Amino acid sequence: MTEYTTIRVYTHEKAKYEGQELAPAVVSFIHSLKIAARCAVFRGVEGCYENGSLVTQRIVELSYNMPLIIDILLPTEEVSRVLELLKPMVIDGIVALSKTEVVSFQTPRSILPPHLLVRDVMTPKPIFAHTDFSVRAAVELMMDYQLKALPVVDKSHRLVGMVTQSDLIERAGMPSRFGLFAALAEEDLERWLTKIDGTSMETIMTKKPQAVREDHRVAEAIHVMVRKNLKRLPVVDAQGTLRGVISRIDTLKTLSASAFHGASQPSEAVNLPATHFIRDLTVRESASLSPELTLKMAIDSLGKLNVQRAAVVDPTGKLIGLVTDSLIVKALDSVASPFHPWKKYRTHGGADLKIKEIMERNVVTVTEDTPIEDALRLFVERGFKRLPVIDPDGTFKGMIRRDSLLIELSHRV
Repeated sequence: MTEYTTIRVYTHEKAKYEGQELAPAVVSFIHSLKIAARCAVFRGVEGCYENGSLVTQRIVELSYNMPLIIDILLPTEEVSRVLELLKPMVIDGIVALSKTEVVSFQTPRSILPPHLLVRDVMTPKPIFAHTDFSVRAAVELMMDYQLKALPVVDKSHRLVGMVTQSDLIERAGMPSRFGLFAALAEEDLERWLTKIDGTSMETIMTKKPQAVREDHRVAEAIHVMVRKNLKRLPVVDAQGTLRGVISRIDTLKTLSASAFHGASQPSEAVNLPATHFIRDLTVRESASLSPELTLKMAIDSLGKLNVQRAAVVDPTGKLIGLVTDSLIVKALDSVASPFHPWKKYRTHGGADLKIKEIMERNVVTVTEDTPIEDALRLFVERGFKRLPVIDPDGTFKGMIRRDSLLIELSHRV
C-alpha cells in the first residue's frame, strides 16, 4: 500500500508569490505536477500570528487578513520533489509535514483529460462552401472529398449554415445517399445535378447550425453531440469564424487514446470504478435477414427498415454473416438504390442471387461480456460503425453502434 504524507502550509490572505496570491499559486503548482495528490485551501474565521497580531471576523477592523491553510495530500515518495519547489514559494508562512494513514482512496477515472480543448482534437481548415455557391457546386465538392456534411460561410468566413446529406435528400431531392451513387444510372445522376444547378445554398442549408467554440473543452462538444444527436459540429472562434470541424469519430479516437495511453494513478492507490460491458448498452439495432432471401428482396427489406446493413442469421437465430446495401449494389449489374424515388430495377441481372452468396462471412463480433473499452478499440482501429453482439452459442443479440458507445462514454468524461 502506498504511504501518504500531508504537507500543510499555514499562511494568510495577503501572502504573495511573484505578485500572485499564494494559495492559487500553490494549487496551480500542484496541479501542474500531474501526480496522485489532493490539494485544498481552507480560510479561517479567526486566528493569531507569531508576531502577536490577531484577526477575527467578529471585528471589522481585524478581519482584513484572515488565516489560510493549504493542505496537500500526496504519496510520500513525491514529498522531497514537491518540497524542493514549494518551500521557495512560501516566503510568508509555515510549512509542516505529517504522516497520514489513508484507509480509503477512491476516485472516478476520467478517460478524457479535462484540460483538452476542441482545437486540440478538431479537423482544422475544413472544406467549406460559400453562400453564393450553387447546390450542384456543393454536391460536387462533397463527392470529390467524400464528405457527408459541408459548413457554409459568408464573405467574412463566418459560419452561417451547414449542408448535410439529409438536407440534400429532404430539401433538394437527392435520389440516394452518397454511398449508393454508384447504383444510379449516370443519366439519372446528371439529370438531378442539372436540376439543382441553379438552386442557391440558402434554400437547402440548415441555418444557424449548432456549433462549438475552439476554446471550449472536448467534453462539452461530446455532450452537445450526444444530447442533440449530431454526428459532427462546426468549430468557430469567438467572432464566429469557421476554424474546423469535430466529429464523433474524432472524439472516439481521443477517448480511445486517453483510455489506453493516458497516464493513470498507481493501481494500489486508486480503486478504479467497475468496468462497463457491452451488456450495459441498451441502444441496439435488431435488423436481421434470412440467408435465403434474394438480393431484390433484401434490398427492398433494407429500404423498408430504413437501415443500410443487417445481420444474416440462420433459422436457429445464430449469426452467420453481414449484408449491406453497398454489398448488394456491387453484386447487381445495375440496380436503383432502395431510396431512389422511382424504386425500380433497370435490369434484373443478379437480382435472384441469394444473400448467402454475397454476404460478408468473416464478421468481427463482441459478446455481452466484452468491456466497452475493447469495443471502442475496434471501432477506432478497424473503422467499424457497428458491431454485432452474440452470446456464447453464437446467437445474434443485436448490433451496437458507434454513437451508442459515445453516449455511454459521455457519462465518464
